[in-house]
Amino acid sequence: MSTTGSVVSGEYHNPLEPTVKKSPKAKVVAIEDVQVSNNILDLLDKHEMTQEQLADRVGVSYRQIQRTVHEHCKSPSLKLALKIAAVLKEPIDRVFQADFTLRKAS
Repeated sequence: MSTTGSVVSGEYHNPLEPTVKKSPKAKVVAIEDVQVSNNILDLLDKHEMTQEQLADRVGVSYRQIQRTVHEHCKSPSLKLALKIAAVLKEPIDRVFQADFTLRKAS
């Protein structure tokens, strides 16, 4: 399956992101910080899999999985996050969540 964006009125639109209509008076915001959390332990229980098995199937060290799970790695690589989601057969947003801190852009 291929997912591609589209260009409408000279602007790129990613089909995976909701379309937001901006009013002329809308305040512009910027992302100040991102906190990443995960549900890996719950999903491992669901799939009856250990952290060691996950590490082996993803192709990384057990320690790297431990850091990602227990220390809530602030930003696992996209490649690692996608591999974990694929091995667990779960959508990436069910495995990892991001909380954004926004600020008004000046």
